[in-house]
Amino acid sequence: MTVIACNREYMASDTQTTEEMGSITPTKKIFRIPNGLIGLAGDCEPIDRYLKWELKGRKGRPPGIKNIDIIKLTNDGKIITRYSRQIETEVDADYYAIGCGAQAAMAILNQGGTPKEAVKAANKVNIYCSGLQVERL
Repeated sequence: MTVIACNREYMASDTQTTEEMGSITPTKKIFRIPNGLIGLAGDCEPIDRYLKWELKGRKGRPPGIKNIDIIKLTNDGKIITRYSRQIETEVDADYYAIGCGAQAAMAILNQGGTPKEAVKAANKVNIYCSGLQVERL
């Protein structure tokens, strides 16, 4: 489970991966791609396939993305989301959050908080969120 929040300048996420048997592993969830940053939440295997495709500059046929949520922050400040098999959608707001901690994060962002503050708040109220990763454009 995950929380990833961003504004038009940077992205923050938790770093907790919870395995099926309950073990917890720290994991990077935000990555630099050719046109900005990408944050990925969901099942590890489709995340890995999708990330490799993005890192190759989106060449070739896109992989299936069932059971993952995506948030991108492009170099020109656009926030783009995609949920499983839906199309990419540009967000009109200046911030957004995805993952199981998104509601807590959006509450903080709606009150003028930063993505870092939003992730810290989600970490306090969601047992599947902990740790912190921050990446700037």
